[in-house]
Amino acid sequence: MKFNLDDLKPLVHKWSRRLGTNVRSFAPRHLKTGVIYTKSYVEGQDFGVNVSLKEPEEGDREKGDAYGRELGAGLYGLKKRKYPIYPKNKKVLAFKWDKVKNLGYGLWWSESGKYAGYLEDGRLMFNWVDHPGYKAANNGQGYVKPGFDQTLDEINNDKEMSRKMKKIIMDGFEKHVKTMAGEIKVEIR
Repeated sequence: MKFNLDDLKPLVHKWSRRLGTNVRSFAPRHLKTGVIYTKSYVEGQDFGVNVSLKEPEEGDREKGDAYGRELGAGLYGLKKRKYPIYPKNKKVLAFKWDKVKNLGYGLWWSESGKYAGYLEDGRLMFNWVDHPGYKAANNGQGYVKPGFDQTLDEINNDKEMSRKMKKIIMDGFEKHVKTMAGEIKVEIR
């Protein structure tokens, strides 16, 4: 579909910024700043909008779950299985775990090497744990797709933009966000 670049450029950039704002509005609080970026481009008759998640800085553990909060992790993620967590700054992991009181101290822990003992304050020590993971943010929907859907609604409700221009923008948005946000339906009103 042919279009006038002079008309399209400001719209692509405007809706790219709006998409970033909407995605951040659905993101968990700790990911709202410094992690989610949008970038738009218009080159010839091609244009697009990219939504990306920046890898956290070294040592910024709080933001290290950006992908997990979008796609789910462990049993709720793409691989559908638990994943091991190892200590990073200490020799062992130590925490209270009420469930163990009912299980007793099974021999399998010492045989597998996972269980490392217990502390006087009642915490158990582990060489590693198998973490079950967590659902994506927003009840398993993530935050890119809800932000994307909200942006599409806003584009559809924009009274100043022509139907043809809406279709061009929405097709470009769909093409570039689909891979990260899953299946997306675009409906022009």
